[in-house]
Amino acid sequence: MTVTVPPAKPRPKSFRFSTGLEWTEGRSAMLKGTEAKPELRIGPPPEFRGEAGTWTPEHLFVSAIDGCLLLTFAGLAGKLGLHFVSYESEAEGLLEWIDGAYSFTEVTLRPRIFVRDEESIALAREVLERAHHSCLISNSIKATVKVEEKIEYLQQ
Repeated sequence: MTVTVPPAKPRPKSFRFSTGLEWTEGRSAMLKGTEAKPELRIGPPPEFRGEAGTWTPEHLFVSAIDGCLLLTFAGLAGKLGLHFVSYESEAEGLLEWIDGAYSFTEVTLRPRIFVRDEESIALAREVLERAHHSCLISNSIKATVKVEEKIEYLQQ
């Protein structure tokens, strides 16, 4: 009697991501990568007595979700054979006072994707939906993440 052993499934790995901060003055700091990444000045938003024009943790939070969707979409598009022409996005996070503390309750992503032909629109929607459900940042937060996409083809 021959016993067939199914191939082993790859085990998911764990990863660590590190950053560093260095206070500069007042209410600002430099965000530093532990690898060779450019530094980024951060501070509180004007709503919390910060200065305008500075990247804030709130903006970085929203952009992390937006960036994760884009990068997950691009990765899945390559695997599924979707050749898209462009991807642009805007994102907005809603910060609300809940139970005595501020919390992001909703993040709305508005990607605008151009594909090569009308037939690719359905595949682009499928890839975007899969990316939305696979995005590790969205899966790690308690705020609701909405995607309001606009997918079009370039008419030539």
